[in-house]
Amino acid sequence: MLETNQQEYWNDVAGPRWARSQVLMDSVLAPYADALESAPDVPAGTTLVDVGCGCGATTLMMRRRWPETRIVGLDISRPMLAVARRRVAAEPGPPTEFVLGDAAQMAFRPASVTRILSRFGVMFFEDPVRAFTNMRRWLTPDGQLVAIIWGEARDNPWMTELAGVIAAHVALAPPPNPHGPGPFSLGSASHRNDIFEQAGFRLTEERPLAAPVRIEGTVDEIAHFYTERAGIATALKDAAPNARTAAVDALRAAIDERYDGRGVSQPALAFRITLTPS
Repeated sequence: MLETNQQEYWNDVAGPRWARSQVLMDSVLAPYADALESAPDVPAGTTLVDVGCGCGATTLMMRRRWPETRIVGLDISRPMLAVARRRVAAEPGPPTEFVLGDAAQMAFRPASVTRILSRFGVMFFEDPVRAFTNMRRWLTPDGQLVAIIWGEARDNPWMTELAGVIAAHVALAPPPNPHGPGPFSLGSASHRNDIFEQAGFRLTEERPLAAPVRIEGTVDEIAHFYTERAGIATALKDAAPNARTAAVDALRAAIDERYDGRGVSQPALAFRITLTPS
């Protein structure tokens, strides 16, 4: 059984929107796939699990990089996995498995996985200690979990500033518990390190990734990218027509101020963490 709230969110709300915007999302998040690709080699003949594989961009990267490795893409979103399966089927390469499931409860054979990789797929657990404990059980004694995670909200204005422009005109949902499921749930170093320790992991590397997030396209295309994000999309859908129009107009104006003729670049902070079983 999947975590109920996250299952509904990634199947009924966020997942379909991510699937529709897969090409642009791949472009926006490409630098973080590169950071994951530079992780240590995965031995041939072993198993690699892509946790939160989404629409398959990182899974495709992994099968190109490690073609002699068994690769399993794991996600709770049916719409996103459907895109991932189509993309992998369209590209020649070794067999690749996709599994609909929750990493907090997925029962891979203990000590059967050499590497767990994840790009922004480990911040959405209802109970992160349970989830990381479960993933640790999959790993061989010399295995590693390598994940890209976002830093704190204050260090990621690319996600917060333009949402603030919208919030001046329509009612956005209040900010979630910073330690609850969401992009910033592992942003605090002390909080995430406590989770890792409780789950039986040792942090062996923490590499900051401070490059700006770049979104290319026309002003209207970039505005559409933001209005498709789940919280903003819901707020605009529920708003009065006049407020909705005012919010979108203000968003376009704010993007236009930042526009360099091809797109916008905004500050962001992520980390590549490497964990090994204690």
